[in-house]
Amino acid sequence: MKTLFICLVLFSGIVLGQDLPTLFPANPFDPNNDAARLFDAIDGWGTDEDKIISVLCYRTASQRDVITTTYNNQHGNLANDLQSDLTGTFKTLTIMLTHGMIKFLSIELHETMARPGTDEKSLTEIIMSRSNQELSEIRTFFLDYYGHTLVSEIEGDTSGAYQQLLIQMAEGLRDESTFLNMTAVEKDVDDLYEGGILAYLLNQMQR
Repeated sequence: MKTLFICLVLFSGIVLGQDLPTLFPANPFDPNNDAARLFDAIDGWGTDEDKIISVLCYRTASQRDVITTTYNNQHGNLANDLQSDLTGTFKTLTIMLTHGMIKFLSIELHETMARPGTDEKSLTEIIMSRSNQELSEIRTFFLDYYGHTLVSEIEGDTSGAYQQLLIQMAEGLRDESTFLNMTAVEKDVDDLYEGGILAYLLNQMQR
């Protein structure tokens, strides 16, 4: 049940067809007190999981960033302390909550390609759902954190048209304007048809 609750915190809810946040900033917000409560929950014999949840699961991503920095400055390393004190999926998800969104997404992208067999579903979902600005921040973090580019990792783990599509999207050059150009739409439809369904049918006929 605790793991399910944390999963809900990680994502925004969809209510009546609208994307609405499931979490709002704590007000008042005291990162020193929150960091102290986390330290108290972890320190000593036994772990107070409910206290950990009461802090990390009721703070927004930006507030969790401040709490993590405060904890690291005053008490050690929050991620390491959670790593050594917790187990299972609760540990994994709790540590995720100490990461900022860009770090979280960057690590997830790396993990989808580092594990045996590429998790194409997760890879596609992350890259296709991010804005150009977010992808720019992910590329910067990826290079600093792993010492190589996101594109180079995509090139080493995928191939063909799927690889080309991912690289184009990861470079963050898509048109994000809200203007609808019907001429461009019609051309895109024709290109997709000729390069996809039509090409497939012609290939089948030639066999």
